[in-house]
Amino acid sequence: MFESYSRSKNYVEAERFSENLSGDHGEVGWFRGSSVHNLPNAESCSHSFSAETIRENSFGEDSLPVGEALDCLVSIQARLGKDDGEVLGLLKRVLMIQEKEFGSSSEELIVTLPKIVYFLEKLEMKDEKFKFRRRLALLRERYKQSL
Repeated sequence: MFESYSRSKNYVEAERFSENLSGDHGEVGWFRGSSVHNLPNAESCSHSFSAETIRENSFGEDSLPVGEALDCLVSIQARLGKDDGEVLGLLKRVLMIQEKEFGSSSEELIVTLPKIVYFLEKLEMKDEKFKFRRRLALLRERYKQSL
């Protein structure tokens, strides 16, 4: 999951804006402060999907808050045993958001890449799996040397 989506330049203004919106938009603040993992599975999936949609409308489709909601949705859908291809698609979207916000060789990718490799292995997509596995190994080596 993302370290924090508060790194976004306009986060404070966007969050304040979203909290002042009427209707369903108030759920953005609720989602951030709650633990959907304590809810029943179907309900937590529903709340995660709602939060993702609200964050897309409030912050933009490729924003860190959307990536955070997608990462949570991935976790819930994997726990529920949803379609691995769909989960993989969500993970690739999370990776794309992380690359856009942090750069293509950022340390944050080290958390998302193993998840992608896992689902590629489950789906027996060997060619693509090796590409992501190699990228993960290079990133790990890079950050191992910087310590």
